[in-house]
This record gives sequence, structure tokens and C-alpha cells, in this order.
Amino acid sequence: MSLPAVLNIALGLFFVYLLLSLFVSDIQELLSTLFWDSRAKSLYGSICSILGEKMAEFLYTHPLIKSLKDYKVERGKNFIGPSYIPNNIFAIALIDNILEQSSVNSNIANLQSEQFIEALNSSPIQQILPLEVIKLFKVLSVRAELKQNGFSSYLEALEAEIMSWFSQAMDRTSGVYKRQVKRKTLFLGFLFAVVLNADTLNIATRLYKEPFLQVQLVQEINQFYQGQTSPSSDESVEPSEQQFSSGPTQDLSRLIVNFSSLPLGWSRENLNEQFDLKQEFTPTTGELKAGEISFEIAQAILGWILTAIAISMGASFWFDLLKKIINVRNTGEQ
Repeated sequence: MSLPAVLNIALGLFFVYLLLSLFVSDIQELLSTLFWDSRAKSLYGSICSILGEKMAEFLYTHPLIKSLKDYKVERGKNFIGPSYIPNNIFAIALIDNILEQSSVNSNIANLQSEQFIEALNSSPIQQILPLEVIKLFKVLSVRAELKQNGFSSYLEALEAEIMSWFSQAMDRTSGVYKRQVKRKTLFLGFLFAVVLNADTLNIATRLYKEPFLQVQLVQEINQFYQGQTSPSSDESVEPSEQQFSSGPTQDLSRLIVNFSSLPLGWSRENLNEQFDLKQEFTPTTGELKAGEISFEIAQAILGWILTAIAISMGASFWFDLLKKIINVRNTGEQ
């Protein structure tokens, strides 16, 4: 097999993976927003783990946090809040909550280190915040006081310390959410691989056996890639699952519906090639050879699993690979 043919097959596979990754990502985001609320639940759980449930409940009632919520739903005891809280909003809302719950007579704009420590030592805060969190905030208060000269006020220095701590805490706890998303993506990826009959082994085989299909698909890919890299496109938009512009998504949706340009789907032509039905169908008996068709079904399942794993890698991963292959291919043609 020549190098151009190998590159064409790789382009075709990577493009199908990119297409399905975007499609599954959109579906997963929609389901997450409408039914799972996984982002909001994960964020609330993370804040409960670092502040305790009582302070998390008080924090979520603060006007700054409530203003971030796209919606507020109560289902039994499950509370759904914002999917994202900016570090500065979290810091100022937390400081304000600590002062309010402690009943320390202090204007937040003129807050001093002694007043914040007094609020942390108050009886109400001792009942709301875990002891280790109180000790942590005392350390952050001391650090803010030492760095106060670099800021316009102690409040600004304390806010910066809490923002840094919160950002690091979210980085550590985000692994749980990422693993949950990975499992859901694998499940949805396999589901859509079956629904769309996106069999990796069949796609690679058809691209290898049908040079015309290679050329047709490469033309589609070049049109898509030129649309992404044209000077008129928004260069600030990163090619990721959540940041693709609406144009490419519409183009990809069109390709999903139009299976004729892609080696997938449940059309008779694709099934004949995938399961080799023309050879397996005996003219004398009109029956399929059970042993061989069972092997081909197992092979199709393996192909769907491979597609699901590829989808879980994400659209940005496949877009980057697609871009590299196109650059290599274009360089070789010059």
C-alpha cells in the first residue's frame, strides 16, 4: 500500500471520529443540562468536600452565587445550582458569608486581618466550618496580611489567596468529574457507533478497497478543513468539543444525515461490504453460513467498541491529528 493511500485511510478514520465525537459531545452536553446536571452536581459536591455541607448551603444562597444559576431546581433533597463559579465570585461570597454568619461588626470593604480571624473564631463559624478548614483560612489570612502591601487593601489580598486555594482545590477534585464524563462518553459512543453502524474495521476496509470512496471523502475533509482555517473564520475559537463554531457543526450534521459520503450506516451497500453478504449468501439454499456470519458479527462488535474508544478521546484530539495528517499530505504533494 502506498503512503498516500495510508494517509487517505487515516484521514477518513480521523474525520469520522471527529464527526462522531462532536455529535456525541453535543448530545452528552444536552443530556447533562436537561437530565443529569452532572456539572452542577459535581461542583456542588466538590464545594461540600472542601467547605462542609453547612457552609456550602449558606454559600449557595448568597446573591452573587444565585445570580450565576441558569436555573434552580429542587428534586427532593437534591439541589442544583450553577455549573461554574468564577474564582473571584467564590472568594468574595465566601468572605461575606463568614462575616455575616459570625455577626462580627465589620464592613467588608474595610476588612482587616484581626476582624477576619475574630470571625473565624466565633461560635457560629465553629459550628458551620470544619476545624481544619478554619485553620486553613487562618493561614490564608496571615499570608494575605504579609502580602497586603502588594494590593490596594487587605480584602483584595485575602481574596487573591482564597481564589488561588479554590482554583487548586477544583483542579484536584475535577478528576472525579472527568472520570464520570469518560464513562458516559464511552457508553454514548458505543450506542451511537451501533445506531450509525460506525464500525472502525469496516470503515478502514472499505477505504482500502474503494479508492473512489477515499477520494470522495478526502474532498469532503479538505472542504471542511479549509472552512476551519480560512482567514474569515474566528481564530479565537479553539477546535474543541464545546468551542466549535456553529458552521462546522452544521456541516458535520449534514454529513451525518448524508451517509452516501461516509462508509457507515445501515444501507444495503454498506451491510453487503461489512458482513460480506454477497459471498456468504449461497445460491443453492439461500441461507447464510452461520459460522462465518457469527464471526463477522463479532468483528462488527469489535469495530463498534474501537469506535467508542476513539470517540472518548474527544473532538479536539482528532482535529489536531487531522490537521497534522493534512499538512503532511499537502507537503508530500508539492
